[in-house]
Amino acid sequence: MEITRESVVWDVLEQMPEARDLFAGHGCEIDDECTDQAMENSLDVAETVCHLKDIDGLILELNALAEILAQQA
Repeated sequence: MEITRESVVWDVLEQMPEARDLFAGHGCEIDDECTDQAMENSLDVAETVCHLKDIDGLILELNALAEILAQQA
């Protein structure tokens, strides 16, 4: 799974529930702050809607997590 700015938040979390901690580290507590509508947006849109900090850093971390999980599978 490759994560880009066009990736949908919900899809990322569905594939990698562990990503919630990464989102929290970038300023968005998914369980407390995100509505279902916000989670249907791309990461690019979510950057503003969810008040994400350093979206490019988050995407790098998400891709690193995806690679680790793929290797464990």
